[in-house]
Amino acid sequence: MYKLIEILGTDKPIIREIGNDDELFTLEELSYLNEKPSEYTVSAYLQLAGRKSGFYKPLYSKKGVN
Repeated sequence: MYKLIEILGTDKPIIREIGNDDELFTLEELSYLNEKPSEYTVSAYLQLAGRKSGFYKPLYSKKGVN
């Protein structure tokens, strides 16, 4: 998890929710799916709801897809 100050200036999008057709995964989802995190790259950040200090979770996509 990152604070807003840690991701300011990034060229990656910040999204509020993941759609069903998105090929974006959290690190926990990759672990559950038995995927190798080394085959994925950070493609976006997910804004966590209900957090006053502004926390964000990295979202991963398969390398070479985006």
